[in-house]
Amino acid sequence: MKNLYLIKEESGFTDTVRELIEAATAEDNDTLVVKLYEGEDIDYDILIDKIFYYDKVICF
Repeated sequence: MKNLYLIKEESGFTDTVRELIEAATAEDNDTLVVKLYEGEDIDYDILIDKIFYYDKVICF
């Protein structure tokens, strides 16, 4: 299963969230974490394509 994790704020990327993503990543072959707070260089057209590509989109 393909999972896409969108992290909205740095404060939302807690140790618990990291552990949850790591646990899910161990089981999944295709996992991507996008940290929206890291910069302004995010191509939202590509991000929308990824949202439709991945089976699950999880936002924090």
